[in-house]
Amino acid sequence: MTTSTETRSAVLGVLADVGIEVDALTDATRFRDELDVDSTELVEISVALERALGIAISSAEFAKIETVGDLIRLIDS
Repeated sequence: MTTSTETRSAVLGVLADVGIEVDALTDATRFRDELDVDSTELVEISVALERALGIAISSAEFAKIETVGDLIRLIDS
């Protein structure tokens, strides 16, 4: 089981790998509104996280993600 710190590091690493500037991200940063991430990019992030962390994220769960904090909490749950 990972800790929130490990999850946060993994999430930020994946986000950086897909071209998102992570230096100023907070838990409240919104993917669509603030980062202009579209649905295709969200799928790319989901697949990259699944590969990096060896987890499965359902598309229904991932569709509910609005913020970086939401994503971290989903992975930790």
